[in-house]
Amino acid sequence: MKGPTKSLVVDAVSRILIPCIFTFAFYVLFFGHESPGGGFQSGALLAAGIILSRMTLPEKDTLAIMTDKQALRIAVTGVLIYLLTGLIAMFQTGNYLDYSSLFSALNSSMNHYWGIMFIEIGVTLCVAGTMVLMFDTLGEKNY
Repeated sequence: MKGPTKSLVVDAVSRILIPCIFTFAFYVLFFGHESPGGGFQSGALLAAGIILSRMTLPEKDTLAIMTDKQALRIAVTGVLIYLLTGLIAMFQTGNYLDYSSLFSALNSSMNHYWGIMFIEIGVTLCVAGTMVLMFDTLGEKNY
């Protein structure tokens, strides 16, 4: 793990790029089921922004984004969201991840939309948390 750089240019560029990477990650997440992209790509982008902060920013700035304990909690939360979405659908329809009656107040197409969205959010959180944990584990510092 590199840590803070002594270059003002690298510091300034990374401080500009990180919010842009996060914004694009959320775009990929929310429009991924209608176009190329989705949960995995969004999670990889979120992790890339956090890893970029780990490599270029001072420790106090990168800890403000995410610690390794928060990364573990986020990864587990993503798995739980995926699991619970499938289990709720299974108890209502008999099939795991069958979104046709996920919410009783919505029609079938809206159930499918929100079911996919919950799955994509779960995958995003799991991938982002796991990739940050892998980087922190393989690096020399644990945040």
